[in-house]
Amino acid sequence: MKKILKKASVVALSTAVAASAVTPALAAKSPVKGLRPVKRTVTMKASKGVKITYKTTTKGTASISKVSTKNKTVTIKTTVKINGVTYKVKTVSKSAFAKAKGVKTIIVSGTDIKFAKGAFKGLKTQKIKLVISKKVSKKQLKAYTSAARKAGFKGKVSVAKPKPVKRTVTVNAAKGVKITYKTTTKGTASIAKVPTKNKTVTISSKVKIKGVTYKVSTVNKNVFTSARRLKTIKVNSTGIKFAKGAFSGLNTKSMKLVITKKVSRKQLKAYKASVKKAGFKGKVVVG
Repeated sequence: MKKILKKASVVALSTAVAASAVTPALAAKSPVKGLRPVKRTVTMKASKGVKITYKTTTKGTASISKVSTKNKTVTIKTTVKINGVTYKVKTVSKSAFAKAKGVKTIIVSGTDIKFAKGAFKGLKTQKIKLVISKKVSKKQLKAYTSAARKAGFKGKVSVAKPKPVKRTVTVNAAKGVKITYKTTTKGTASIAKVPTKNKTVTISSKVKIKGVTYKVSTVNKNVFTSARRLKTIKVNSTGIKFAKGAFSGLNTKSMKLVITKKVSRKQLKAYKASVKKAGFKGKVVVG
């Protein structure tokens, strides 16, 4: 009996020792939260036909040492993600474009990206455009142009024009008049709402929103439901169409629709027919 108990205690003790030995080992293998930046040189596919070689640092920054492409346009972004780590691109190194002699446009996504002296070596920069895709002040543009010149760039440095986007936005059209537009990526806009207590509203054929000019093509259904005091609607183009039900909620019999731009009799007749189909029963005149 004593032998059995002794044997059992030895087994228990050895199990406990084994458990205590394994526990620290398992803890050591626990994954570390967050990946750390490392020092390395790596080539990545930046876009179709464009390969960029980065030199990264343990501080989370990166420089571009080579851009290999036959494309005419190259985009350099302010950050790059490599093996799960995001690095901040700070510099384009000397002779970086030696393998990109067909480049005509270099796009940078921010003025934080600096070009080293000789970065454009091998390129005929007089015929190349350097475009900043992010909106910057005149002062920032001037400073960036100066820095690019020191690096050897002789072409035009400019800020990219903002592109049209899909959004719904309300703007102050005039005193007491707010107009809600729905814009598209094609550069067109429709009017969704015109809430006003004014007796006159002017609808322009174009609207500028955040630097982009959109062509106003349509006035949507139920637009004037919060503008019941209206007596006159002015449009500066017959290109503005009114959807069926656009005048819902208005007593259009006592209203005027004025085309402020000179149009032919044929155009006036066609526009009258168009707004009549949309539900307008008042006068349509040129003035």
